[in-house]
Amino acid sequence: MFNTDKLESVLYEEGKTGFRKIIEDKGEGLYVIGLYHYGGWDGVIPLFNTVSDWLALQKNIQADDQKEHELNVKWGANYPGLEQYMEYFKQSYTEVQQLGLRCGESVEELQLHWQQTLDAMQRALVRLDKEGVFSQGVDRHNLTVYISNYDEDFEDGFKRVKNMNPKSVIDKVGPEFEYLIALHAKWNEEILAEILKGE
Repeated sequence: MFNTDKLESVLYEEGKTGFRKIIEDKGEGLYVIGLYHYGGWDGVIPLFNTVSDWLALQKNIQADDQKEHELNVKWGANYPGLEQYMEYFKQSYTEVQQLGLRCGESVEELQLHWQQTLDAMQRALVRLDKEGVFSQGVDRHNLTVYISNYDEDFEDGFKRVKNMNPKSVIDKVGPEFEYLIALHAKWNEEILAEILKGE
């Protein structure tokens, strides 16, 4: 049986200490905090980024669509601090690997178990938020609680944002996600058109 209750429990317990430490160290500079799931079943670690780090990253590269580049840096999975604070989430990291050993082999089972794992991560973050973990020492209305990974698109990511954040946050970041969602949909249409043209 694929049961994610233990993952939710250890994420919740470790998150109380780990996220408080991140907020204590980074303070009001934070704009995003949450969890990052590696591709496959390698583990889960805390994610966060600050406005200053985001600005430093995005200004170093010029792109044809500068807005798209800046937002990909802001909400993409490659956050500069991903390897930090891992020591606070050792059990969570291990539990994801254990779940990977128990997941099904068919595509349908893998997808189902993957979603169950992400849902457990979401529930843990919501519980922590209700207890005020993401409101202590920072303005919650300026902080987006987020789950990121390489295997979901921005549309799926935004659905989780809407499930985990107050309306004030959703109203603020919604246009950014909607821009990225529309842009990626346009790219997919162009790719499909090229494929059909070549047939």
